Amino acid sequence: MSSQNIQTQHNDQEGRAIQLIRCIPPTDEERKNSRYVPQLEVNPEAKQIIAERFEAPISIIVYVGNMGVGKSKLATITIAALENERSHQASRMFQSGAGAKGVTQGVWMWSEPLQDPDPNLDARGSILILDCEGMGDLDENTDTNLYFFCMLISTAFVVVLRPPRVDRYQCNRLYGTLRRFERIRAQYVLPNLWLLPLDLPEFVYKDPDTSEDVVISEEQWINNIFTIDEEHNRLANDKNQALKRRYEYITQMLPKIKATNIHYLPQSLHNNAQTLDVYSLIRSEESRSYATSIKAAIKKFLANGGKRLLGSVAEHMFVRPSELAKLMTDLIEVINKDPVPNPDELINQYLQNRFTVEIEEEYLARFKRDLAHYVTQQCEKLSQLQNPPSEQEISTIIEKRRCTVGTSKKNTPSHFCVVCLTVTSGAPQLECDAYNLEQIATHDVFKFTFQV
Repeated sequence: MSSQNIQTQHNDQEGRAIQLIRCIPPTDEERKNSRYVPQLEVNPEAKQIIAERFEAPISIIVYVGNMGVGKSKLATITIAALENERSHQASRMFQSGAGAKGVTQGVWMWSEPLQDPDPNLDARGSILILDCEGMGDLDENTDTNLYFFCMLISTAFVVVLRPPRVDRYQCNRLYGTLRRFERIRAQYVLPNLWLLPLDLPEFVYKDPDTSEDVVISEEQWINNIFTIDEEHNRLANDKNQALKRRYEYITQMLPKIKATNIHYLPQSLHNNAQTLDVYSLIRSEESRSYATSIKAAIKKFLANGGKRLLGSVAEHMFVRPSELAKLMTDLIEVINKDPVPNPDELINQYLQNRFTVEIEEEYLARFKRDLAHYVTQQCEKLSQLQNPPSEQEISTIIEKRRCTVGTSKKNTPSHFCVVCLTVTSGAPQLECDAYNLEQIATHDVFKFTFQV
């Protein structure tokens, strides 16, 4: 292999930001169609990376929020804080910067699996960091589609706030996305939602009498965030009431809204240059307080463990990397088909597939072991016979040992296990073959051959 090819392969294996979801621009004709559904597209390369490089359980942190609040910079800092050693060039990080239009387009991901920094935890599993396009840079339907996708696949859906409040535009986006969950009948699909106010090291509110900041609890701050100060609010009464109803709806749909804060961003990290050495700067003396707060926030985001299959909270039902990659494509197909998508059928399909592939196979394997043990015992008894059995005696033994066992499983055809025992002369021996005859209502045939 040439040195150039080796270098190219090395660069491909380095961590880098790569687009996961692309928003397909509509044509002029599609824009005029009131029934047009904005189209999203999954990057095949990103899917392959997830399927091949990541390990279950996968924790998925996605940063969302209004355009220009600093999500991409926060995603880059999160990666730098989680890395044990520098494994990339600074120019390959998430792009960030100010401007009339957002820098991030669609949803981007970090290509390398990261590890939980907690030394007390098992080292297995991976962390996937996603950076979502700033809301307000796209049309409302595309915004909602991106939010909906990110909510469904994330373990920590982190809304970055700057200034530290949920304004009516952010409220409308959360409200519009959550309305889509009303039609979903599958349980355990709502995200673990976090509010992350920037430039707010402590939860505070301004005392109206003294104009001083007063430190309050996380719960009090969240309550204040979703409460309208009608006395100082300049919105018309009808808009105030509409906003109030939407705040109430969000808190009812997401009863476990949490919040965390981080220290002020150090001056050295304000620069948006792609060559900025974030890995070194986050470990500098100047950034010590900030780095500590970032790591504390990440620990909270990871507290719920890895991503489970949609619709399940069972401990063993973590989504596998290959499943996650396929699930993303299937979700996008559902979202692209309907103005108000409902992935219920898709969720049930994944759960049923896992049941068929994993749970059913587990019980089938257990049955095989028990049956093999029984047959082995019979082999031992036959081998102890002083005189070899006659052909008639062998036929009688086979008839006695031949059995048919039937079980019925929900949503599946009846399963029948036909066990065939064969006895021949010679040294004791046991062979087991399994046959799956789907054409005959899924008959599982086990053929045991032993010699005596």
